[in-house]
Amino acid sequence: MLDHADRRLVVGVDHGPDGADVLAFEGVGQECPHGLGGDPAPLMSRRDGEADLGPRGVGRVECQHAVADQQVVVEFGDGELEGHAGHARVLLRHLLDEPSCLLHGVVLPRLEKSYALVGSIGMERADVLRLEPAEAKAIRLDRRKGAVSHPPQGTLERSARPENMTDMTVPTPTARRELRAVDLAVVREQLGRDPTTPFTVVARCTGGHPLVIRNAPVDAAGDPFPTTYWLTCPDASRAVSRVEADGAIGRLNERMARDAGFRSAIEAAHEAYAADRGADLAAAREWGGVAGTRMGIKCLHAHYAHHLAGGEDPVGRWVAERVEPIHEEQPAGRVAAIDQGTNSIRLLVVEPSQSPGGGSTELARDMVITRLGQGVDRTGRFEPQALARTIEVLARFCRRAEALGAARIRVGATSAVRDAADGDRYATAVRGLAGSELEVISGEHEAALSFLGATTGIDPAWGPFAVQDIGGGSTEFVIGPTPGRAERAISTRMGSVRMTERHIEHDPPLPQELEALEAEVSGVLDEVARTVPVDEARTFVAVAGTATTTQALALALPRYDPDRIHRTWLTVRDAERVLSGLAGMTNAERAALPVMAPGRGDVIVAGATILVTTMRRFGLDRMLVSETDILDGLALEMLAARTS
Repeated sequence: MLDHADRRLVVGVDHGPDGADVLAFEGVGQECPHGLGGDPAPLMSRRDGEADLGPRGVGRVECQHAVADQQVVVEFGDGELEGHAGHARVLLRHLLDEPSCLLHGVVLPRLEKSYALVGSIGMERADVLRLEPAEAKAIRLDRRKGAVSHPPQGTLERSARPENMTDMTVPTPTARRELRAVDLAVVREQLGRDPTTPFTVVARCTGGHPLVIRNAPVDAAGDPFPTTYWLTCPDASRAVSRVEADGAIGRLNERMARDAGFRSAIEAAHEAYAADRGADLAAAREWGGVAGTRMGIKCLHAHYAHHLAGGEDPVGRWVAERVEPIHEEQPAGRVAAIDQGTNSIRLLVVEPSQSPGGGSTELARDMVITRLGQGVDRTGRFEPQALARTIEVLARFCRRAEALGAARIRVGATSAVRDAADGDRYATAVRGLAGSELEVISGEHEAALSFLGATTGIDPAWGPFAVQDIGGGSTEFVIGPTPGRAERAISTRMGSVRMTERHIEHDPPLPQELEALEAEVSGVLDEVARTVPVDEARTFVAVAGTATTTQALALALPRYDPDRIHRTWLTVRDAERVLSGLAGMTNAERAALPVMAPGRGDVIVAGATILVTTMRRFGLDRMLVSETDILDGLALEMLAARTS
């Protein structure tokens, strides 16, 4: 086993007060459990009166395995857990996904049956994860021998759960789960209570306050929460309540009874809502349609929220016609930008400021990893499944933009569409869904847009600026003297997806694979150095998911918070430490990190290798990480064109 001197995870076993074995794991520093982070901080802290360890102490969490009939329970106690709650999932994935494995010196057993997650780890605390196997044996770890034995079956009181939770699978979110601290505070004020369910904001009102949130399918206690989309703006809620008070629900249900077409559309909305919820948790698809409704119309607030989030909901659209605009001061000229990349598709809806030079207000920002460019580097064509899942998200994004009043939807596509011989298939979908022509952006224009988005608002005295945008299929480098003014740029065929497909075949990657990856990256950077004078830049800015996720890990954030990441410095030492930790993890372990977007874990090693090798090649001690990039550049160009 590793000890504290290694600043890694330590696994051992204690005996609980009732004689049951307790698996304990503890760590020192933000490098726990896989070498991530910078200054020391606890892995987790318990605040239950027993162990308040302080901000620089040694975190300790007890993790008890026991069996009762068909149930294994992994319990983290009653106290609030702060820090890397997601690391509990890392441990569980070792138990579930590997036939046998060595977890920091302790051999873990091969489990004969598959398990399904029941319950959840909340954003602010971790309570109980229940694993439902067909058969199970209690696990006993012998600290002295480092071995595993299977003692006789114990007993444990079963807790109540819904009947249809027996076939649950591990939740796989469809979009990046992020939450800004300021949004948490505002939603708490809007609701008049603490939110009981992990959530993320999907739509905002004039002024930028949350309008609609997307809830996790289970609350912090592990109970079902079928209302996926929740209307939080008090003004919007009151407006919808007035429509309900006028008897609208009864009239709509009467129409549904006599109008087969309307009834069919409502049933389709319920099915789509259930499927959306089920994408987060498979069993949750059976929990009814809009807000858990199994038939008919019961809650106009839920239908309206579904509509604003991009759902195809005729009731929500009907409500919108009667209550909007929610705020009379809503300005005209809202626009939407969609950035179609190799790995992800992203949406930004903004509203222009009423005052000259006042910037814009963000109304929606979303990202889903669909991997449109999967296999394009090898075949030169889209894979049918990748195209289908991308178009499905594109449709939802376009509906959300229209629901939020965007007068124009601009869709820009980069490397994957540039490289695909059948890119016209995606262009046709854009034409039908967005009502505009797809813009296949050249590498040079992509670099300029990234520079515009990354540098707008930065103090000009920090110039000249260099910007690196690591995408899935390409990486752009651009330099300019002042914010928004790019002068020289290069787009390289080097991206996280492309490099992963070329070099990484094992999980975790083998040393020789990492060496080959770094060698190719170094060769590309030699070409960059001959084209773009990166050395002349005073401030080097890194944008896109690789850089922001690396910084989130370096900062040891308990959840992805863009405000904590935007325009912060990432040192080369921290970047190297994060890369080292990620390269030693399996895909499942990386996916379990609380700041890792679903679908990014298998390509983040290649992306971080590009990032770190760039810093080494150009002698950079640090980079300024930016949450704004090409997506913002697309929107800024639209707003500028409107005002001119």
